[in-house]
Amino acid sequence: VLGDDVGTAEAAADGEAAAPRGTSSSTRLRAQAGERGARVLVWTARAFRAAVDAEKDPKVQAQLVMYVNQQLLRKLHLRDHGVAKKEYQALLRAALNASPVSANDRAALHAFRAAHGLTEGDHDACLDALGWSRADFEIGARLGVEGTTNALRALVARVGPRVR
Repeated sequence: VLGDDVGTAEAAADGEAAAPRGTSSSTRLRAQAGERGARVLVWTARAFRAAVDAEKDPKVQAQLVMYVNQQLLRKLHLRDHGVAKKEYQALLRAALNASPVSANDRAALHAFRAAHGLTEGDHDACLDALGWSRADFEIGARLGVEGTTNALRALVARVGPRVR
């Protein structure tokens, strides 16, 4: 585990050990402890690089570098996804505050989700956090029972006697 602090952590009796948290490069581990327990080593990036450089087998070096690169890419993706989701929620809040939500706003929000890899689950979570349901969003307004009844009465009044 790469981190900013050097140290070790003994595995818990249930087989779980966690690396120190709070650094930008910390990783939570799940380890199966053997009869003699387990030990998790935490390396500084400099110490890890020195260990990789000291390794004489080029295949081992390549695997270690590939592992670090994969972890970095995963963390960058998670960070970018979180930023995109926060930006999306801010855009969604603005659109919802302008209720009713226009078709143009819904299309723009859909384009943002597609461009930033946000899922329907992300969209639903943002709606939920803002107190809206998917059905309300698709309608473009959060009406509830009373609001829906009033909207229906207004529509019937506009259409008049043609509907019966």
